[in-house]
Amino acid sequence: DMVAAGLLAENIVAFNNGVNHSRFTPEATLCTDSPDQETARPHVIFVGNLVQVKGIDHLLRAWPRVLDLRSSAGHPLPVLSLYGKGPERDRLLRLARELGIADSLSLAGSIPHEALPARMREAACLVLPSRSEGMPNVVLEALACGTPVVATDVGEIPFLIENGRNGFITSPKPDALAAAIGNTLRQDWNPDVVAATVRDFTWEAAAQTLLERIR
Repeated sequence: DMVAAGLLAENIVAFNNGVNHSRFTPEATLCTDSPDQETARPHVIFVGNLVQVKGIDHLLRAWPRVLDLRSSAGHPLPVLSLYGKGPERDRLLRLARELGIADSLSLAGSIPHEALPARMREAACLVLPSRSEGMPNVVLEALACGTPVVATDVGEIPFLIENGRNGFITSPKPDALAAAIGNTLRQDWNPDVVAATVRDFTWEAAAQTLLERIR
């Protein structure tokens, strides 16, 4: 895109964001305050700002279909937890009530960054239904924890997710998004395999690329 816009290719260096792999790892950790540990209900999580561009309304509209798919298959109904804050919170809560899914939704608010790995490791999957993205750190962090990701086909996400290996790419349409979440909940994922897909994404490598160019 930059070359097409007229920039010289020799002046462009592309490199990846990184992950703190000492913090975001598949190592098993339990969250002592998880509300559904004892009921074995799978957790689906969203992590990010509650803003329009993140497409959380897509996720809420898909959620009744997710519940129907799980119920018809006789599986435990999942819980959807939204970690974050922002101007869309009240509107999302109203939408959840209109859709009849408020009982299976947790608007958990923001949590400290150091608490994220435990939340990600205990989650069945992370969903990012964004309308627009760059290379979202939250996707890299979830994958580094061994947690599969369901996300829309925007930004660099298609270069991060391999369908069936570490998650699924989907459109934001409710039926498609629900099907991708349903497929993720049915599949038996190997956390080490999922984490291996982003093993080479490190801040050290990113810093080294910048340092070489500066020199």
